[in-house]
Amino acid sequence: MAHFVPEIYAIDFGTSNSLLAAASRDHTTDAVPLDPGAPDPSVLRSVLFFAQGLGWSFGSDAIGEYARHSAHGRLLRSIKKYLPDPSFTTTRIGEHQLGIAALIG
Repeated sequence: MAHFVPEIYAIDFGTSNSLLAAASRDHTTDAVPLDPGAPDPSVLRSVLFFAQGLGWSFGSDAIGEYARHSAHGRLLRSIKKYLPDPSFTTTRIGEHQLGIAALIG
Protein backbone atom coordinates (compact mmCIF):
# COMPACT_ATOMS: atom_id res chain seq x y z
CA MET A 1 0.00 0.00 0.00
CA ALA A 2 1.22 3.52 -0.79
CA HIS A 3 1.91 5.96 2.01
CA PHE A 4 -1.37 6.60 3.85
CA VAL A 5 -2.38 10.26 3.97
CA PRO A 6 -5.46 10.85 6.15
CA GLU A 7 -8.18 13.06 4.71
CA ILE A 8 -10.28 13.08 7.84
CA TYR A 9 -9.90 12.35 11.54
CA ALA A 10 -12.65 10.94 13.73
CA ILE A 11 -12.64 11.76 17.44
CA ASP A 12 -14.80 9.94 19.94
CA PHE A 13 -14.66 12.29 22.91
CA GLY A 14 -16.25 10.27 25.67
CA THR A 15 -17.10 11.15 29.23
CA SER A 16 -14.68 8.49 30.50
CA ASN A 17 -12.48 7.60 27.51
CA SER A 18 -11.56 9.13 24.16
CA LEU A 19 -10.37 7.61 20.86
CA LEU A 20 -8.95 8.92 17.59
CA ALA A 21 -8.98 7.31 14.14
CA ALA A 22 -8.04 8.52 10.67
CA ALA A 23 -9.40 7.76 7.21
CA SER A 24 -8.99 8.54 3.55
CA ARG A 25 -11.25 7.70 0.65
CA ASP A 26 -9.69 4.21 0.40
CA HIS A 27 -8.39 3.41 3.86
CA THR A 28 -9.20 3.67 7.56
CA THR A 29 -6.87 3.17 10.50
CA ASP A 30 -7.35 1.38 13.73
CA ALA A 31 -7.59 3.71 16.71
CA VAL A 32 -4.49 5.91 16.93
CA PRO A 33 -2.36 5.32 20.06
CA LEU A 34 -2.78 8.45 22.21
CA ASP A 35 -1.70 7.24 25.65
CA PRO A 36 1.51 5.17 25.65
CA GLY A 37 1.26 4.66 29.42
CA ALA A 38 -2.21 3.09 29.30
CA PRO A 39 -2.89 -0.67 29.22
CA ASP A 40 -4.51 -0.06 25.79
CA PRO A 41 -2.63 2.90 24.26
CA SER A 42 -5.49 3.61 21.85
CA VAL A 43 -7.78 4.52 24.78
CA LEU A 44 -7.12 7.93 26.34
CA ARG A 45 -8.83 8.39 29.68
CA SER A 46 -10.74 11.68 29.50
CA VAL A 47 -8.84 13.07 32.50
CA LEU A 48 -6.79 16.26 32.81
CA PHE A 49 -4.47 17.30 35.62
CA PHE A 50 -2.91 20.71 36.18
CA ALA A 51 -0.28 21.49 38.81
CA GLN A 52 1.29 24.92 39.21
CA GLY A 53 4.81 24.85 37.78
CA LEU A 54 4.25 21.50 36.04
CA GLY A 55 1.57 22.37 33.50
CA TRP A 56 -0.97 19.95 32.05
CA SER A 57 -1.00 16.17 31.85
CA PHE A 58 -3.61 13.92 30.23
CA GLY A 59 -4.91 10.36 30.47
CA SER A 60 -2.84 7.88 32.49
CA ASP A 61 -0.13 10.56 33.00
CA ALA A 62 -2.73 12.82 34.63
CA ILE A 63 -3.74 10.12 37.09
CA GLY A 64 -0.10 9.34 37.88
CA GLU A 65 0.84 13.01 38.37
CA TYR A 66 -2.18 13.55 40.60
CA ALA A 67 -1.04 10.68 42.83
CA ARG A 68 2.64 11.74 42.78
CA HIS A 69 1.74 15.27 43.88
CA SER A 70 -0.52 14.09 46.72
CA ALA A 71 -3.59 15.56 45.01
CA HIS A 72 -2.10 19.10 44.97
CA GLY A 73 -3.42 20.56 41.74
CA ARG A 74 -6.61 20.27 39.70
CA LEU A 75 -7.84 16.90 38.50
CA LEU A 76 -10.64 17.20 35.96
CA ARG A 77 -12.64 14.19 34.84
CA SER A 78 -16.02 13.68 33.21
CA ILE A 79 -15.79 17.20 31.76
CA LYS A 80 -18.20 16.28 28.98
CA LYS A 81 -21.10 16.05 31.42
CA TYR A 82 -20.92 19.85 31.87
CA LEU A 83 -21.45 20.63 28.15
CA PRO A 84 -25.26 20.96 28.44
CA ASP A 85 -25.10 22.72 31.86
CA PRO A 86 -25.79 26.45 31.36
CA SER A 87 -24.73 27.17 34.95
CA PHE A 88 -21.12 26.11 34.21
CA THR A 89 -19.40 29.27 33.06
CA THR A 90 -15.73 28.98 34.08
CA THR A 91 -13.38 27.28 36.51
CA ARG A 92 -10.09 28.56 37.87
CA ILE A 93 -7.00 26.66 36.75
CA GLY A 94 -3.81 28.23 38.08
CA GLU A 95 -4.03 31.92 37.23
CA HIS A 96 -6.65 31.51 34.49
CA GLN A 97 -10.43 31.29 34.30
CA LEU A 98 -11.29 28.64 31.70
CA GLY A 99 -14.65 27.94 30.14
CA ILE A 100 -15.92 24.54 29.08
CA ALA A 101 -14.89 25.08 25.42
CA ALA A 102 -11.27 25.75 26.46
CA LEU A 103 -11.21 22.68 28.72
CA ILE A 104 -12.65 20.43 26.02
CA GLY A 105 -10.34 21.85 23.35
